[in-house]
Amino acid sequence: EHIEQSPNGDDYREKLNNLKDCEKIVIMTDITGGSPFKSAVTYAVSDDRLNVISGTNVPMLVELIFRSMNSDDSEDLIQSSMEAGKEQIIRFHKDML
Repeated sequence: EHIEQSPNGDDYREKLNNLKDCEKIVIMTDITGGSPFKSAVTYAVSDDRLNVISGTNVPMLVELIFRSMNSDDSEDLIQSSMEAGKEQIIRFHKDML
């Protein structure tokens, strides 16, 4: 479920209430220390179900979405997503061609 960020955090509160039956919840944010990250961490401090991942890139999202179709091991999903994200960070050099 996608959560839009509002200045007062109402969207997080409402969405998390909708997910009250979930055992684990992964919140992926772009920038560590940014507003979405800070809001998510505020909730994660008091909710052990929440896993907050920052520095998210598209390969991470793709990995998480596709692997979640075949697995419900949240720790495995998080780790494989983070590895996929790291593997796609490169510095191009013409010798690569």
